[in-house]
Amino acid sequence: MTGKKYKIVILNAQPLNTGDAALLESLVYGLEQTIDIESIAVVCDDAEATKSKYPSYHFIQSIEKSSYALAKGRLLYLRKALRVLKVEKYIVKLLPLGFFKTYNTAIKQCDFIVMAPGGYFNASYENQDRFTVLSKIQQLKKPIFILGQSIGPFDNNVVNHKSIIASLKTLPLIVAREQITYEWLCYNNFSNIHCTQDLAFVLHRKYIGQLSLKKKNVVKSVAVNFRSWSDKEEEIVQKAMTLCEYLTNKDIAISFLSTCQGIDTYVDDSKLAHKIFTKLTNKNLVSMDTNSYTPKELLQRYADFDMYIGMRLHGAILSMIGGTVAVNIGYEDKTPGIYQSMDNHAYIDFEAPVTMWINIVEETIQNFENEQRLLESKVEDAATKAMSTFTILKNNIDGAI
Repeated sequence: MTGKKYKIVILNAQPLNTGDAALLESLVYGLEQTIDIESIAVVCDDAEATKSKYPSYHFIQSIEKSSYALAKGRLLYLRKALRVLKVEKYIVKLLPLGFFKTYNTAIKQCDFIVMAPGGYFNASYENQDRFTVLSKIQQLKKPIFILGQSIGPFDNNVVNHKSIIASLKTLPLIVAREQITYEWLCYNNFSNIHCTQDLAFVLHRKYIGQLSLKKKNVVKSVAVNFRSWSDKEEEIVQKAMTLCEYLTNKDIAISFLSTCQGIDTYVDDSKLAHKIFTKLTNKNLVSMDTNSYTPKELLQRYADFDMYIGMRLHGAILSMIGGTVAVNIGYEDKTPGIYQSMDNHAYIDFEAPVTMWINIVEETIQNFENEQRLLESKVEDAATKAMSTFTILKNNIDGAI
């Protein structure tokens, strides 16, 4: 790597979620392996808490969650009040970027911006504040690249969907992580689009040979996790109970272990896990791990199990990197998109009846030896595709700056 060293800003990272931390680590690793870098600043919602967990990164407070910036320190009640009152959307709209000096300086001084990989612009989430910030940044004429994203689908049911699509079309490069997003982009006549793979698979390259992997012949231990989603918590609890009882009745030990847990100021799946645990009739083979882990630590934890079943996609991906067969319970297009790209059929549609959940898990258990045999080559192929994202970026930087 020779030539110019780049100053980069990564927007919308959420590293208090270990799945997103894995994506951030993969993104930084891929950038460092591909281009010359002078500095990387990472914008996230709760910069204070995130710095304490990952001190090696340079974190900057986001303005979309401006309650964190306006109520500094541990003024949690004030933060919550600001957010409950929904003042943030007005703050983002009315205040110029210059009001947030550190944020504004980083944006102005950088060479280009990368949207953190994952599901940033998704129809299931609130997007208006994100596009308000995006439009403010675009006024500074800085190139913005989207890498390893699932986007949309934005249609008539999404507020301001036409302006969202128009704004995204101005970006110089979009790299989707799965085919469903890519086909939606093609349908809406986007230009300079590519499709690779979820960037978390890059960690396979970074940590290959550094993990302690055990030989797995039969399924005797399973890591599970479930998350609250929409207004379906009771349905999730009931389905999870049925699935867990099915596993323990087969003398399979289960442990609740998620990418989102153990952080007071962030989503904690262990709270839902506790609700499920208390309702189980057979608790003898059930345990709960409520600790928060770094991506490498969680990779090793998942590697210690024979199988993974859960709603957190990056729990499934980290498990597969660690040599653990993973069944993902998908509630968005990202799961079938990524699993289909790996020719992996061990995923469950959340909306399916729990009998279907159990049928797919049983089929995976019965086919475990074959699934295990094919897993390493599938992960290696996914890692190769994920790393190609950075070559695509490198080939597009000069034309965008």
